[in-house]
Amino acid sequence: MRWSMVATASYLPCVRIHNLLDGSPLAALDHEAPATACCFSPSTSHLAVVLDNFQADVTAVTFSPDSSMLVSCSMDCTVRVWDTAAGRQLAFFMGDAALTSLCFAGFPYADIIVAGDAGGCLHFLDCPPELQPLNCQNY
Repeated sequence: MRWSMVATASYLPCVRIHNLLDGSPLAALDHEAPATACCFSPSTSHLAVVLDNFQADVTAVTFSPDSSMLVSCSMDCTVRVWDTAAGRQLAFFMGDAALTSLCFAGFPYADIIVAGDAGGCLHFLDCPPELQPLNCQNY
């Protein structure tokens, strides 16, 4: 069943996966470092887990609607877009404050990334090949 699992990351060295319908545990993924973010891909059952081995904490990750890209944001004020097949960085954006949340805008704007920062601003970014801020006000 689609959307039947939820994954949680924590500073404990474990990501837990639960059944979304009844809350029962499905799996525990142990690793060596704290996990700072995780998400499932929308088109497959792949799970992305960010381990705490970066210079600044990665605070959020999300897949593009077709799962071809993974986008991350972090406390170092950056948004990075990754090619999921090749594992290479496609694009980079530097904000003015630590970035704490992000998502794709959704239909009909599936190529727009929305990133929220610690200063309370939302950044609307055109998807790769370049992450360019759109000509709109921050909210």
